[in-house]
Amino acid sequence: MQGNQPKPKETVDEAVNKFKSNFDAINWDYAVIERLNKQTLVNQLIPFNLGKAVLGKDPAHNLELHAGDVVTVFSQKDLRLPAEKQLRLVRVEGEVAAPGIYPALPGETMPQLLRRIGGFTPQAYVFGTEFSRESVRKQQQQNLDQLVNRLEASLSSQGNLQISNLNADQASRATALMEQQRQNQQQQINRMRALRSNGRVALEMPVAQADLAALPALPLEDGDHIVVPSTPSFVAAYGAVNNQNAIVYRPGRTVADLIRVAGLSEDADADQAFVLRADGTVVARKTASSSWLGGGFDSLALMPGDTLVVPPKVDRETFWTVFMRNAKDITQILSNLGLGVAALRSL
Repeated sequence: MQGNQPKPKETVDEAVNKFKSNFDAINWDYAVIERLNKQTLVNQLIPFNLGKAVLGKDPAHNLELHAGDVVTVFSQKDLRLPAEKQLRLVRVEGEVAAPGIYPALPGETMPQLLRRIGGFTPQAYVFGTEFSRESVRKQQQQNLDQLVNRLEASLSSQGNLQISNLNADQASRATALMEQQRQNQQQQINRMRALRSNGRVALEMPVAQADLAALPALPLEDGDHIVVPSTPSFVAAYGAVNNQNAIVYRPGRTVADLIRVAGLSEDADADQAFVLRADGTVVARKTASSSWLGGGFDSLALMPGDTLVVPPKVDRETFWTVFMRNAKDITQILSNLGLGVAALRSL
């Protein structure tokens, strides 16, 4: 029977929006009376504290109304409130004592909120804590869109330049091939346009002290999202490797160990390899300090959930060479645009 069909299940985001609509209903600190001065025929605005008028019956604010008065009550969204009075709902999930949606107290930081709700479970992988912020996501997405636009413009101008440098016969033979390349490149650009930044902020957790005290004292904002995963039992290798799979994590395993297990393919560009760490940071071979146990990048100790990425060598002008020339550094893309290995797999 159609009348007995169950209602669609409410999503968490819908629940958060409902909370906000309830909490933001009235600005109790400010309301105003619009009154016509009958002697001067000029409208007057008389502000008062609605909360004090309703709850405290304060005579300074519980004003007597005159005939023709218009009372305007504002919502908390109509006028921007001081930071300490703004509603900040933070979503906390994963291996914490009490997952849920919490209003952050004035000036409250991430460690303080997590401590207030009971801290972590024994299975919590604090090093891999994911912290995302809506304002960061919007900026990341804007940067990504600008990058794709520059890349598309560069590919278009490059193709026109190549044809202009050929004679008539060469241009005729090259047109069909270049059109096919252009279509392939456009498909890849379209896939890039479909990418969505996640707003993740790399917490840069110290490997040796991944606990509640080591979390950055970052003041919370409305819409912040914290996910504390359980400890993964694997690391992964991706790119120009023979064994592109998750590999069992073993304490003390280094980048060199993972390279031996995964095996480099013939076209691997090991000099451009980098590690996408579980905390969202990126460590590249060309920027890694030689202080890693005296052996540089190869001696970098891996953490559970880390991913080694080995790009292929590039010896001709392709979509990726143009992409890299415009993006400067793939590690910069991952760090600044909020993208992960899953985004690379889709390209």
